[in-house]
Amino acid sequence: LASFLWDLLQYSVTVGLTLLTFWAFGKEEYVGDATHTCATFTLLMLYGVASTALAYVCQFPFTNHTMAQNLLMLGNLICGVVLVVTSQIMGQIESTKDLNATLVHFYRLLPAYCLGEGLLNLSFPIQYFTLVKHLKVNGPFDLEIVGRVLLY
Repeated sequence: LASFLWDLLQYSVTVGLTLLTFWAFGKEEYVGDATHTCATFTLLMLYGVASTALAYVCQFPFTNHTMAQNLLMLGNLICGVVLVVTSQIMGQIESTKDLNATLVHFYRLLPAYCLGEGLLNLSFPIQYFTLVKHLKVNGPFDLEIVGRVLLY
């Protein structure tokens, strides 16, 4: 428990620096107002909790710590980038839309996918969800933006 809390304390410094970087580069979709900043902060912190716990569980089968770290990084890259892009593409193609709607529930069990999907959804303006997806959203914590990935 002490190691887990120490890791989260260290991770919170990284989250703070990430938010500062978003602010320095004027990324208003992530830190434009208090609500977006809070959504980004919550998304990043919950990713840290989930991914740290997952890393602790996944390290047990390995005897070589370097191999475990490398495979976890590769898995996070695949889940956080490749699955998010694949899911977005499958969601746009009529013949794969239904399959994607089912698979996305399994993807969301992976912390890296939730982070990628949440950051991607935050990057879209609220008008995108209203005009293109025909959804009524009230803010960044809405289920269609980051609410659902935070619940997972």
